[in-house]
Amino acid sequence: MATGSEYTEEQLNYYRICCITTDELTDGLRTIFKQEWDNRYATTLGEWKDEAKNGQDFKNGESPRNQARNKELLATMINGNRAEWDCTMLFYAILYSDCIGRGLNSAVRSNVDDLRKFRNQDFAHLPRGHISEPKFQSAIAKVQSAFQALGLSTVKIQEIRNQANFPTTHLQKVLKEVDKLKQEVKLLEDQLQSETAPFCILPPKPSQDVAARNDDVAKITQELKQLKENNESQLSFLYISGNPGSGKSQLAGLVAEQIFKESTDAFVMTLDASNLDRLLDSYVSFARHLKCSEYAVTNTLNNKDLKTEEKIAYIKSLAGTKVKLFASWLLLVDNVVSIPEMNAHLPDTRNSHWSKGQLLITTQDTTSIPPDNTFIKQMSVSKGMAPSDATSLLATISGIADDETTAEEVANVLDYQPLALAGAATFVKQLCDSNPSSNLGWRDYLQKIDEGQLKNTQTFLSNTNASYPYSMTTAIALAVEKSMLSDRVLKHAFNIISLCAPQPLNLDIVTNYIQTVEENSDMNTEGEFNDKDVIGLMIRKSSLLLLEEDNGEIYVRIHQVVRDVIQRLIKQHWETQRFEVVHVSILSLNQFIVDRKIDDYTAYGFSC
Repeated sequence: MATGSEYTEEQLNYYRICCITTDELTDGLRTIFKQEWDNRYATTLGEWKDEAKNGQDFKNGESPRNQARNKELLATMINGNRAEWDCTMLFYAILYSDCIGRGLNSAVRSNVDDLRKFRNQDFAHLPRGHISEPKFQSAIAKVQSAFQALGLSTVKIQEIRNQANFPTTHLQKVLKEVDKLKQEVKLLEDQLQSETAPFCILPPKPSQDVAARNDDVAKITQELKQLKENNESQLSFLYISGNPGSGKSQLAGLVAEQIFKESTDAFVMTLDASNLDRLLDSYVSFARHLKCSEYAVTNTLNNKDLKTEEKIAYIKSLAGTKVKLFASWLLLVDNVVSIPEMNAHLPDTRNSHWSKGQLLITTQDTTSIPPDNTFIKQMSVSKGMAPSDATSLLATISGIADDETTAEEVANVLDYQPLALAGAATFVKQLCDSNPSSNLGWRDYLQKIDEGQLKNTQTFLSNTNASYPYSMTTAIALAVEKSMLSDRVLKHAFNIISLCAPQPLNLDIVTNYIQTVEENSDMNTEGEFNDKDVIGLMIRKSSLLLLEEDNGEIYVRIHQVVRDVIQRLIKQHWETQRFEVVHVSILSLNQFIVDRKIDDYTAYGFSC
């Protein structure tokens, strides 16, 4: 072999890393193991002296499960001689054993784990023969930092860092150790690929208390169980839909937690689907909880040549290889903005790796939810919480527990919407706390609503709610504006509703109005709004509008918060536009009166 002077700098960097990993790393780990053993067992089992008794004591301290899983490692470790222990044995002994790992100091654990990652990522997976200077310096810095934190000497590391000449015999010995270590790492990764462990990752909880919503949780949980029973070998979907602030995420979290408690050897994972960057972060966390190859995950995440969509696809595929090992699982896909755009990034029903689980999806995009069938169900929570849950939430957050009657009135005015209720209770609590001697309460809050102060009272919660930074009115305003820009039917529906009294409005009046507007519109070139039934179906799909049936008639209703937002937005229109809305509304009402042959149209909810 050539002398050291003929090596390139990148080759020298590689050899330096090899020497540090094969010599200094293992020596350092042997020191840490002895320190940890002696700290625990010096007075009971005796100090570690690299004797067979030490090895037997170590094995005896391991659980039957650990002994079975690490049988090959323990066959060598039982001799007690640390000089015979390689990195895999030392990492197991320090990080994962019952004797040492279970009670390991968090700082020691973190730094030893950094050394494990260095060996697996910066060494074992390197292409043989060379390493660039920046990567070399980064890798050395990791080892030095960990050694210093663990109280180990870095003198030898510095010497090797600057070493320019590697004797041939020494180098050959080191390279043999390199091959051996690479094989060990591969075996360890293969073992990890075949292991599973339950875990439960739920959506972030808000800063305030949440209602238990036991009836809703039980109903959705039962629906999931029924879907699972009907689709044992097929991926099934349950969509929780609703307007902003209806509590979709928190309710889904409560359901997911219940499912996990009732399961064995399963997992629950939450994916934040609000945008692609957050979805990628969620998939990375998912892969790590599944114990996928850290090297593969990190390399994909740091690959600048891949688009976010491509990274998601690769890590999803990586996760699928581990998901198939579980008999059951639930993936909570939270806050899907556009179902068609998100579908490509979710598990595929045609992929057998994902056939044993379920997707619980929360979304406002009700127009894109597929129809119910044997493996797809939808449940809407737009109508809000149960009255008893609503008043309980108001009392819990506000601290006012002796005014139940008025609290029920507040809950009714806010249409039992969780975010609006939490905002109201937070405002009243802060109001009472700021003036303890006063007798402020729910009557004062109702008065502020009458004065048009709903939006202002809702901002206090959003300022402290890290998991959901919007107030109810802000979230609704964003949804309404988006709908009015992208959906002509909803824009027209909001226009007429903004001019009407709070009671429900007959659906025929709304459809008449939309048809009349579209008849005079240049945009209706293909007559796409000629069919009232089609218009009615499009209205039914909106999470911002509620439809109710009474005596065979269908009525459109909206929440108080939604009404306030719509009216505020509509008032921003030019007077000429508002005049046109009023004019066409009257025409629609007249048509409705003629069709139904009625005299008292106010009974149908129209009072401009």
